[in-house]
This record gives sequence, structure tokens and C-alpha cells, in this order.
Amino acid sequence: MKTYLILSLLLEYPSAECVENIGGLEDILHEEADENKGAAEVLAPLFEKLKAEPLLSLEMHYTDTFEQGRGNSLFLYEHLYGEDAARGLALSDLLEKYASHDFVAQSGELPDFVPDVLEYLSVLSKEEAEEILGRTIHLFAVIKNNLMKRESAYAAVFEVLESMSPIAPQPLEALL
Repeated sequence: MKTYLILSLLLEYPSAECVENIGGLEDILHEEADENKGAAEVLAPLFEKLKAEPLLSLEMHYTDTFEQGRGNSLFLYEHLYGEDAARGLALSDLLEKYASHDFVAQSGELPDFVPDVLEYLSVLSKEEAEEILGRTIHLFAVIKNNLMKRESAYAAVFEVLESMSPIAPQPLEALL
């Protein structure tokens, strides 16, 4: 589903190319509205922000939002394991999953980088993507809640993921 790829693009460091193509991204989301639960409407405030602000301002906001502290980190397993050695095993397992679908992330980041995970979901069947989304939604919810506390428009990306998930997120403490 292209929706996952669009969500991935929205969580990458802002680029002029992405900002210039917002209209096309919105069109694709509207085309997949039945599958993505009306993602274009949920993402409208983020799209408006991306269209209205200068690129330098968007870059500064992105850095301030995602690269200042662990709470909003776009590295999924950091929320679960921190710097524990178990994170390395989880990263290795994720790389194996990627390889089993001939997926190679282009970001150059660790494999648990959310844009890479979402791009991976975009190449899977609907059923496979939903199954993985259901297993990761709990971590996505942590990021969403932290972004909502900051009143960040990026929280909308994680709201869309929650609406698409086959299960509701649970607090991480309940899963450990």
C-alpha cells in the first residue's frame, strides 16, 4: 500500500522534493482512503505546515522534534530496549525479515528507523503489513503520545498508523 510509503516520506528529514510533491501525496492518500481510514484528512494539518513553512524552518523543527532526546526518537527499539544488548538482537531479527522480502532500506540508518519500517510495510501484502503493524503499534503509540504532548503536527502520522492497525495499542509496561 502506498500509504505506508507516504507516511515514511513524511517522517524523513524534510526535503524540497517532498514539499513540492505534497499535492501528489495527498491525491494518493485519497485514492487509498478506504484502506487507510481517511489518512489525508488526519494528515491535513501536517501537509499545511509542510506547504506553508520555509524549508529551513521545517528542517529546524524536524531536528528539534526527533533528534533531541529519546522520547520522540524515530528508532523503534530505542523505546523498548534503550541501549541494552537485546536491541542488537532485535535489530538483527529485523534485518533478517527485510532480507526475506529482498528489502534493502535506503536511509543508511539502523533497521528500526521508522521511515524504513514503514517503507518495508509498503512492499508487503496487506495481511503481512497489518500483522507487523499490529506488533509494532504499541511502540508507534509511545511516539505519538510524546509528539502530542509537544503539540507536534507529526503526531498525525502515528494517528493514521493507529487507525490502520488491526489491534489497539497497549502500554509497553503491559507487554513486558
